[in-house]
Amino acid sequence: SVDELPVSMIQFNGRLLAGIGKKLRLYDLGLKQLLIKCESLDFPSTIARLDTHGNRVFIGDMSESVLIAKYKRVENTFIIFAEDYVPRWINSLCALDHHSVACSDKFGNVFVLRVAEHVDDDVDPVAGTRALWDTNGRAKLQQECHYYIGDMVTSIKKVQFIVGCSEVLVAATVSGELHVLMPITSKGDLDFFSSLEKYMQANYKPL
Repeated sequence: SVDELPVSMIQFNGRLLAGIGKKLRLYDLGLKQLLIKCESLDFPSTIARLDTHGNRVFIGDMSESVLIAKYKRVENTFIIFAEDYVPRWINSLCALDHHSVACSDKFGNVFVLRVAEHVDDDVDPVAGTRALWDTNGRAKLQQECHYYIGDMVTSIKKVQFIVGCSEVLVAATVSGELHVLMPITSKGDLDFFSSLEKYMQANYKPL
């Protein structure tokens, strides 16, 4: 049993990583029940979504956007080394690589946040109650792109429909719509879709 509502649970290095209300907990399987192996301090709001890439954990706070933590196995603790500087109401997220995460908020926005590759995530834990929210030296996430869906996205996943083709983002909304967001990786594709957009705007007027 837990004292707060568990909103997000994922697998992490063979264990269970869960957002229990404002706490981030790492569970392991005991003989009769789950055992708490690690627990963070309180977050400002409910942990809405979790995703991982390697030893990094992307944490979506319900009202304070995204934070990136590193799990230090020797110290058995999570250390936050990067955060978003814009408060956002995170509704879903998906780790794209070791530095990037795609997110959505409850207002229908989809965006990609990225921490610079040169940012050092090997930070030392801070003692005392200020361990989680001592932001001195904490890196800031940069917004790489932004798209307004117009409906609340409840799930966003990175998938590859055809072997050999580039991966895309599939977003599902609360009203049952499915959106596919495809990255533009060449100038030729950018020119083509820009021209297509102009022709569509000229021939198909909005309501």
